[in-house]
Amino acid sequence: MKRIRIAGHPLHPALAHLPFGLLLAVPILMLVGRFGPAPAWATGARVTLELGLIAAAPAAIAGLLDLLTLRGDGRPMTVAILHLSAMVTAVGTYALSWSAWERPHAAFGLAALGAALLVAGGYTGGQLVYVHNVATRAEPP
Repeated sequence: MKRIRIAGHPLHPALAHLPFGLLLAVPILMLVGRFGPAPAWATGARVTLELGLIAAAPAAIAGLLDLLTLRGDGRPMTVAILHLSAMVTAVGTYALSWSAWERPHAAFGLAALGAALLVAGGYTGGQLVYVHNVATRAEPP
């Protein structure tokens, strides 16, 4: 199975940046909107959270398809499984935050935990590209 590419570029990294940025912004918007001087930002936090969760779906599908093309069971596969685990857990935590929206402290705590998991997952994704050359032109055939 070949990796999904558009104009020679891998699809998963292209799709992953939008939900990453949206979801990472959620706890910051929540702080200002729910606990700070700008309550209208709480609406922005909710919309940003919902858009981030929606945008995560195609990125996750493309990432899963990329994982299925990864050969071997060495270090890159281990890092890929860590990346998958962190990202799925992060998105699940954000989904719990969405469901706990009416309890501001719980929703914020879950969003902050989701952000930490998102950063950890992003780091492992970077390891796949920059250390193990996964989905790069330098990747072994």
